[in-house]
Amino acid sequence: MQYAIAKLKEAKDLLELDMMSSEEYDKLRQELKPIIMNQTEFQP
Repeated sequence: MQYAIAKLKEAKDLLELDMMSSEEYDKLRQELKPIIMNQTEFQP
C-alpha cells in the first residue's frame, strides 16, 4: 500500500509540472485507489 501512495504522489507531482496529462493521472488514480483503500479483494 505504501508503494501505491508513493506512486500516486509522484504522479501528482508530474501532473502539476505538466509532465503527465490529467487523463493519465486519473487512470493511474483509479488503478491505485483500491490498493490504497485496501479494498482490492472486494471488487466484483
